[in-house]
Parts: sequence; structure tokens; C-alpha cells
Amino acid sequence: MTDVFTGWMWNIGLFERAVIYPIMIGHALLGSSVAATQRHRATHPLAPLTARANS
Repeated sequence: MTDVFTGWMWNIGLFERAVIYPIMIGHALLGSSVAATQRHRATHPLAPLTARANS
């Protein structure tokens, strides 16, 4: 319907996908990096604060 109202001969869905796909990919990458960080911290806990301050 947007094509009819604007008179553009372009497929407006193409523009919508070009905008939303990078956002979706960014969210997927952010989520996977957060999950990987949580897994790493669960298997390698941080040293106590006093040990880190002395080093």
C-alpha cells in the first residue's frame, strides 16, 4: 500500500529489511557475548579483591 500512496516504484519492504536486519544481528551478537561472559565467569571466578589489589 505504501507504493500506491507514495508513487514510488520501489519495494518498501526492502528498505524495512535493510534497516531491521542489522539491528537483529546486533542483538544476537550482544546476547551471545553476554552469555559467553557469564559462562566464563561461572567457570573462572574472580580472585578476592585483596589479591587483585596487591597485584
